Amino acid sequence: MTRAAAHVGYDRSPSVFVADAMRGAASSVPVDLQIRDAEALFGDRDLASAWVVDEGGRLVGCLREIDFARRGEVAPGATVRAIMSAAVCVEARCTLHEALVRMARTHVRELAIVSPEGALVGVMRDVDGLRVLGGHGSPR
Repeated sequence: MTRAAAHVGYDRSPSVFVADAMRGAASSVPVDLQIRDAEALFGDRDLASAWVVDEGGRLVGCLREIDFARRGEVAPGATVRAIMSAAVCVEARCTLHEALVRMARTHVRELAIVSPEGALVGVMRDVDGLRVLGGHGSPR
């Protein structure tokens, strides 16, 4: 541990897990949702992104506002599967330290949290994880 990390109370303990820092509510859309309907949903709910799930609730991707720019490259009536981005995720039993390292390496600020079966169970933002590691409580 570095002096700076020790100063802010940083704990890389394997006993702190993603489940301790995740938010339960995560916006999601079904993978078979048509692009035009997804755009309307984003506008109605003022969303910047949403996780894409299959009919079993398993995470299959991420839909961001920028992904709609690719809608001209797909056939009319296409679903969000055609334009979605890859999702970065970890299981809830992952340590918080491992999750934050993964976020840093993949340059994301939000991480999908999944069950061992791949079902979306929550979301964690970088600040949520840092708050818990710093001893400042849960994001809930």
